[in-house]
Amino acid sequence: MSKETKNTTFDLIWRIGLGVLLTVTILLYIIIGPNPLVTKILLFASLAAIILTFVFYRQLFTGFIKRSGTVTGIYKSVQLFIILLILVFIYIFSDSLNLKFDFSGSKLYQLSEQTISVLKNVTNEMNVVVFKVDVGEPTIAMKLDYIQKLLESYASKNPNIKIEILDPRLNPVKMVKYNVNINNPAKIGTVVFEYMGNKVEVQSSLITTHDPQSGDVVFHGEVEFTSAIKNLLAQKPRVVYVLTGHGEFDLLSEGGGYSWVLEELRRESINVMPVDLQRVVDIPADAGCLLILNPIKMILPDELDKIMIYLNNGGSVFMMLEYETDYMVNDILRQMGLYMVKNNLIIEQENYQTLGNIQFLPSIIGGHEITLPFKDYKYNVKLMTASAIEQLPADKRPLGYGYLVYPLMRTSEYAYAETSEKEIAAQKVEFNTGVDIQGPMYPAWAVTRSKTEYFTNTMTNILLVVTNVTQARMVVIGDADFASDVYINSAPGNMDFFMNSLMFLMKRDTDIVVRPKTSDVMSTYSLTGLAQRILTAVAIVVVAVYIGIGIFILIRRSRKVKTKEKEKE
Repeated sequence: MSKETKNTTFDLIWRIGLGVLLTVTILLYIIIGPNPLVTKILLFASLAAIILTFVFYRQLFTGFIKRSGTVTGIYKSVQLFIILLILVFIYIFSDSLNLKFDFSGSKLYQLSEQTISVLKNVTNEMNVVVFKVDVGEPTIAMKLDYIQKLLESYASKNPNIKIEILDPRLNPVKMVKYNVNINNPAKIGTVVFEYMGNKVEVQSSLITTHDPQSGDVVFHGEVEFTSAIKNLLAQKPRVVYVLTGHGEFDLLSEGGGYSWVLEELRRESINVMPVDLQRVVDIPADAGCLLILNPIKMILPDELDKIMIYLNNGGSVFMMLEYETDYMVNDILRQMGLYMVKNNLIIEQENYQTLGNIQFLPSIIGGHEITLPFKDYKYNVKLMTASAIEQLPADKRPLGYGYLVYPLMRTSEYAYAETSEKEIAAQKVEFNTGVDIQGPMYPAWAVTRSKTEYFTNTMTNILLVVTNVTQARMVVIGDADFASDVYINSAPGNMDFFMNSLMFLMKRDTDIVVRPKTSDVMSTYSLTGLAQRILTAVAIVVVAVYIGIGIFILIRRSRKVKTKEKEKE
């Protein structure tokens, strides 16, 4: 056998061997995962083989793109097959080393700016425990894989985050510590975050849900995990009181039409409590904010006094109003430099003649803390049959305070505020000069009212030092429907506007952000355990057939070469 023939034979054997090694490595990675020792050994063996191929067999890659009359179709196909295997191997190898190249269609593992910002505040070790049990169910296996990879993305951003994957069956002590019941499937995939003696548990059922119509899996992992971390990091006001007793919209019950808002408040660990001011002496001292949601009955003078005292002591009020809101809310609005006449906003000329369910997108004014995050994302807010809120002239505001009154939304100059109750009732409206209010109109405002106290030298009557600053805050919007379940997801900014307003009022300014979106969607086609075994067997058979063909061709060619050598002799 000539030296050239030996080289050709060895070259083909090397290529087939490399193909077999890469194929087995990829199959084991898919079947048993990256963690078993055998997979890790094969990963590094395959990497070494690829490096040697680059060093000694560059023609494997250069020869593929060159034309050669001596290279057969089978030879070319072997080259193509190996190159494809190398590309797949590079991805799974980088994945096993936690080098994050997120090729998932919906970017499941790409963290939002808010999450990255939150992770920077984790300055001590945070232990994250995941309870993982192999139950052989593909849907659960997919969820567990998603949880682990997403948490690895968190850990890659901050080395203080330590992830511990536990099988509760093998760790009975920790099973008791974390109250994990292995007989309860809902506990599989539960994640516990521990930080400086405190812990927050994220239930597995909250991390993924199923869309009953499409069958898609909806992923909520980043929202839930980031919320858990934020709650561990911060000791902040956590109670919102909702005014009741005046026919307000029902925020508190699950069937009240605000379940999305309640869920977001739960993620932020904000408790929502009712308060009937006719039954309490004062607004509770732990109130981070008082929410007034379209009261259609009169707020009594005694109740108004309690709200005034609350504001004077530095409280915050969030008012979501409608056309039918009782006029007495102006007693509260005027304390903060605003007022409201009964009106419906009419948008653009084509809506002048008929008043119906007018939905519109006001311009967001981005200079305030609440709306500033919207600028980079170009988010908008959709309102529904809104009312305009107006600013009191400076000389009409209560004396002794400093005011920062800032509009958050603006209509076009073609809009106007219809004030005729008769026309609104008949749903036939037209602009009446001197009666209706010409645009642009402002349906949402934020107000900060400050009272500064000084120590005064009575001998010289000179102010010496500031002794106290009491700051009251208010956000008012002329629409209570924008945050309801019907409209909260109709525009990307509705939820963020509601939550940012609340965070501003609760003086949790660092939480004023554009939040990670609540879900990513991925279609799934679940395979049973038998189907998975059949698919694996088919893959192995295909690879074995391919290798068998390669060996058969190698033997046949070797015989032909020997025959030709004998003929030459």
